[in-house]
Amino acid sequence: MVCPNGCGYMGDNLEYHYRNSPFCRPVKPTEKRQRDGSTSARLFHNRVMGTMERAMLQAHIDKYIPLTHLDFVRTLVISMIHMTVQFIQDEADLPSNIRGYALEPFINMPSVGAMTKARRKCYSRATPKTLSISGGDKKGGVFFSAVQLVTVFLQECSPPVRQQIIKSSELWKSGVLYNKKPEVITDYTHGSRFYTRYDVCGKASATEEKHLRVALHMWQDEFSPLDGLSHRARLHKYGIVLLALLNICIEQRFYEDHILLLTLYNSTYAKTNGGLVRMLTGIGKDGKHHDDILPFADELQGDCCPIIELPNDQDPSGPRISYTLRLFLCVVSLDWLAQGDFGAFASSVSARRPCFKCKWTSGCPCAWMHSSDPRRATMKHTKICCGVEPRTHESVMEIVRELREVAKMPRSKTRLQEMMTETGIFSLFFASEYLLKDLVKDACVDIMHSHYAGKSRYLWSWLTDALIPSEFSWADLNKAKRAHSFPRDVRVADMARSKGDNRGSLSIHLNAYETLHWTLARYPC
Repeated sequence: MVCPNGCGYMGDNLEYHYRNSPFCRPVKPTEKRQRDGSTSARLFHNRVMGTMERAMLQAHIDKYIPLTHLDFVRTLVISMIHMTVQFIQDEADLPSNIRGYALEPFINMPSVGAMTKARRKCYSRATPKTLSISGGDKKGGVFFSAVQLVTVFLQECSPPVRQQIIKSSELWKSGVLYNKKPEVITDYTHGSRFYTRYDVCGKASATEEKHLRVALHMWQDEFSPLDGLSHRARLHKYGIVLLALLNICIEQRFYEDHILLLTLYNSTYAKTNGGLVRMLTGIGKDGKHHDDILPFADELQGDCCPIIELPNDQDPSGPRISYTLRLFLCVVSLDWLAQGDFGAFASSVSARRPCFKCKWTSGCPCAWMHSSDPRRATMKHTKICCGVEPRTHESVMEIVRELREVAKMPRSKTRLQEMMTETGIFSLFFASEYLLKDLVKDACVDIMHSHYAGKSRYLWSWLTDALIPSEFSWADLNKAKRAHSFPRDVRVADMARSKGDNRGSLSIHLNAYETLHWTLARYPC
């Protein structure tokens, strides 16, 4: 026998089939199911409100749409629903109670502000903050609360990652790692700068049993989304600050889903409105304290430990587990020039003392010798040479305090500039002073900038200048170029030596986009 409902069952016993598939049993006219209209209306109301609340919160938080604009969207949705229900009523002649059930969720729909506030209780999102002093301008600089970012990540990450974070915190709170010296160092959490911090690896007290310790690794860099070599590149340069959780194993720590965006800003705009020190610490470059936001530096303090609720991975149906979130910033990765924005040091490699680790200067003949070279003892050094004397946190802060005192004196601008040039300290207020324990040792050079991580047209111009015509000629180069199949919208001009140019290195007449495709052509050089 074949199931009359058309489910595909073929067998001898339909009653057995109906017991396992009750929806296939035909319904007799006298057994017609009676629907409870009020129950269905309540379910429809809850679904409508849940969908609208989620959509409004995502549009406001993730898409930066103001609530006033979303009020127009709410009005438009209600108007369209009225027109739709009226059309169905005219064509199908629905009972009046059905029409009322369909319109009720929209007639009594609360304001957009009330819906987003209600949805935040179950749909957490970090609220963007703006660097604009006047408020409202989010294009110049946007930054977030690290506490909110970490909380949302802990609530929405996969259970294995969340358990890994909690397990690391419990290991650190046990105190077994404090002052430990591992034989093999394979991670930052194996270094002395990590194990000597008692607030991170020290044994938890009775009041810290429910603390969830999260150690952070910060990375900061600037980039240009347009042609980085154009005359307008400086206007379109942006900076970014990212956070990674050291609680996660190094193999998974830098997954795209595990990286937190702390700040995103236009570099020129940020410098005129306080820069990183304003966004991360709430202190302007002039030393003024801004109380309009809770800065990242305050979130790292022990008195700012919010209580958060996380899912119960052991019993998903059970109550959520409460923790006291405690954040620590252990290391910051920066390229050479970023030290000038994040720290108190020169932001130019042509400065007298550009290094943030020592007092190295390129003006002395010993600058390019190894520190153990015996010629250092007999050669004649310049007056400003300090060798490779290392900088320390105490010495840097002593210079900063002296500069601040000089800045308060009248008619001291020239003297202040001379002291900055001599010492290599150019900022009176900077982010690393409020974020790091040791602004010299806790800030490391980003390894991504220490290796060959990209190709520039200047680098390739030096290469072709060195190889032509010893290895191949300009004609060979252009012949290989013309044999390559470039994309339809790419036209790369023939290469030639600049007329009348006798410099040691040459620049090629291509923009960055053309240089990229020219490089991918892989000429036989």
